[in-house]
Amino acid sequence: MAAPKGNSYYLLAKETLGRKRIYQTAEEFTEDFLEYVKWCEDNPIISKSATKRQVEEREEVRTFAEPKRRPLSMYGLCSYLGVSRKFFEMSLKNLQQKGHDRTESEDELFTVMTRARSLIENQMFEGACVGDFNANLIIRALGLGDKVDMTSDGEAISATTPTIINIMRDERCGRKTE
Repeated sequence: MAAPKGNSYYLLAKETLGRKRIYQTAEEFTEDFLEYVKWCEDNPIISKSATKRQVEEREEVRTFAEPKRRPLSMYGLCSYLGVSRKFFEMSLKNLQQKGHDRTESEDELFTVMTRARSLIENQMFEGACVGDFNANLIIRALGLGDKVDMTSDGEAISATTPTIINIMRDERCGRKTE
């Protein structure tokens, strides 16, 4: 059944139409970012491992739980803040596009958000350099991997008509029928 004409149902969604910016000031964002950093420090990742060894006639298994430093990440920050990474990046992009038209409050928020992203990337990079974090994963996360340009005789490879391969059935490969 359709809604009756002249209804006011849209008023129920009035508060949820469009999304307000989560942070109005740089101080609010800074406070939550520092809480995220503190949470990462207070909640290390527990790495579990096991070793086996032969003791007399039986095997002995020992398990170890080792706390490892939790890396800061944009995914972790966004999860902690309750927003998607796309939303965070779009917020930064919108503030950046305003350029000189940003208010002082928006300019401070843009600076703090950009600085937070830089601090996260710096911690990831330095952690990978000293072996705390998996360097291959960090390189990919930061987009620092080698880029390979696939070319042929100096020309870019382009999509062409696919080569058609005819496969002929060889009787020697067929089933033997009796």
